Amino acid sequence: MNKRLYNIRSKISNALLLFILIGTFSACSFMEDERTDCPEECHIRFKYDYNMKFADAFSNEVKQVTVYIFDENDRFVKMQTDQGDALKENDYFLKLGVSRGKYHIVAWAGLDGESFTANSLITGKSTLSDLRVALKKINNESKNDLHPLWHGEIKEITVTGVYQEEVVSLVKDTHYVSIVLQQINGTAVSDTAFHFEITDDNSLINYDNNIIPNGDLTYRPYVTKQNSVGDVQPVTTAYAGIHTSRLMTDSKSRLRITKVQNGDVVVDIPLTAYLMLTEMEGHQGEMTAQEYLDRQDEYSLVFFLDDNLSWFKTQIIINGWTVRFNSSGL
Repeated sequence: MNKRLYNIRSKISNALLLFILIGTFSACSFMEDERTDCPEECHIRFKYDYNMKFADAFSNEVKQVTVYIFDENDRFVKMQTDQGDALKENDYFLKLGVSRGKYHIVAWAGLDGESFTANSLITGKSTLSDLRVALKKINNESKNDLHPLWHGEIKEITVTGVYQEEVVSLVKDTHYVSIVLQQINGTAVSDTAFHFEITDDNSLINYDNNIIPNGDLTYRPYVTKQNSVGDVQPVTTAYAGIHTSRLMTDSKSRLRITKVQNGDVVVDIPLTAYLMLTEMEGHQGEMTAQEYLDRQDEYSLVFFLDDNLSWFKTQIIINGWTVRFNSSGL
């Protein structure tokens, strides 16, 4: 009798233990607020609010993420990637999937191999300094509609063995520069009458998002066309769109426009210096110059031409801000 009672109690105890274990793992999987019991799980979330709207645009803009994981000695551990509709979810996260310890996390978003590529790393051998991202180019030229690229980093993260969440803040590394040529007398301007180019040394990006000198690269338009602007008296302008890699305050980037017919120079300016003329679009004193360049991913420059199709150097419009000059240049 006692032996039978013992067996019954033993079965009940085992069933209760199994029920508790199932409940624990179920709570770990499905409960949003009580996650501290989840064993050795570190979830990485992403945000992209480092923009001029000061709003998180990650779910709307980012379509792919790649995370590189390094140990406390800066040795490469592994890489994880994700893409598609899952990134559009408001509660999206990437499970790190590593054991307890200290790690250095580098994230690239938009690294799909179409516009930028990263070098291959070897687990246990490659180091943090080996990680670089390069813009794809032909003969030191790029005239492509670049896929957007973002960078993020957590320099030290300690995986504790219980559930934890860490956030990677992203910085956008690609820019769209639109150029408009408008004649002051209202005469139509042809886009085919000009060559447009931006030169810069920014095709190679280090793991920490700094630019590695790699030689000058020439960016050419991926689109040129004529646009009609104005409602009452519309005028036809020449338009060019150029995508570039990350712009830096200390770069020697230049925007150059020449005439196709004879090679005469119409515009030749230090690009980033001119972009600063807007006083960071009213945010001067609130952010550094580099922060402005990183937050603003689209720039529009309008140049006015005289009867000879030369730049009328009294003003320029940059992102809607009219900048007037007292002399002929900067």
